Amino acid sequence: IKQLGIELTNGQGALRSTEALFMDAMHSLAEIENPLERVRLGFKLFDSEGVALVNMAGNVDGLRSEAVKLGRNLGQ
Repeated sequence: IKQLGIELTNGQGALRSTEALFMDAMHSLAEIENPLERVRLGFKLFDSEGVALVNMAGNVDGLRSEAVKLGRNLGQ
């Protein structure tokens, strides 16, 4: 989490929402140019599911928009 620059708490010291933390993680992973490093960090964060999540990290906002269009409330 530290290596990706993700803040666990907000400015008032309260823990940030799971959704906000997840989106930060996905955006941070998408910015890593080295694919091996991206997979390594994804695996550390999400275990074996990390590889699958890394593959969609670059399009997480598009996937989220599509889910909203399909009627999924994602708690923005």
